[in-house]
Amino acid sequence: MKRLNNLIQVYTVAGSVAQRQSLERFLDGTPGMRNLGSGNLSSTPPQHADIILTELLAGEVPQQSLQSPPYWVALVDEARSLWVEQNWGRGLRAILPRQAGEDELEAAITAVSHGLVLTHPDFLAPTAPATASPLSTREHEVLAFLALGRSNKEIAAQMTISEHTVKFHLASIFQKLEASSRSEAVAQGLRRGLVRV
Repeated sequence: MKRLNNLIQVYTVAGSVAQRQSLERFLDGTPGMRNLGSGNLSSTPPQHADIILTELLAGEVPQQSLQSPPYWVALVDEARSLWVEQNWGRGLRAILPRQAGEDELEAAITAVSHGLVLTHPDFLAPTAPATASPLSTREHEVLAFLALGRSNKEIAAQMTISEHTVKFHLASIFQKLEASSRSEAVAQGLRRGLVRV
């Protein structure tokens, strides 16, 4: 993701002026980020934006097409809304509860700008599967990168680990998911709800 002066270019989308002003104040006070302004739920974001930051009240849906990049970070009331389901892992790369703190929001924007996909723990607990996942936390991360089509080298760089360690995790994932290829591992992960694209 190319950035101007190494700053993350962030544009804000929200339904009310008060919401937009609040998010813009956050951006203005956060080092490493550049506030590109804001618009309503049907505004066209600037083409040079890296991240679209949106705050959605229950029932609100942005009218913009989520084409990535730019990637979206959303503060939401409903983690299981149809809009989230349809866009998760594509243009929408992070969801947080609307009451999330500024530190959490800053971390989410930074992570997404580096290519990561994340969900706040508050949204995971209520919908956790009845049976525990066979994968470790690190294996989940590797599988998520597989679903995004990342190479071993790219995964190693994103996770700050060696390619040898990536291969180790892949071998374990293949064994646990009874998969013989990367695409089959992703397909098994999708079927079991372990990864989303």
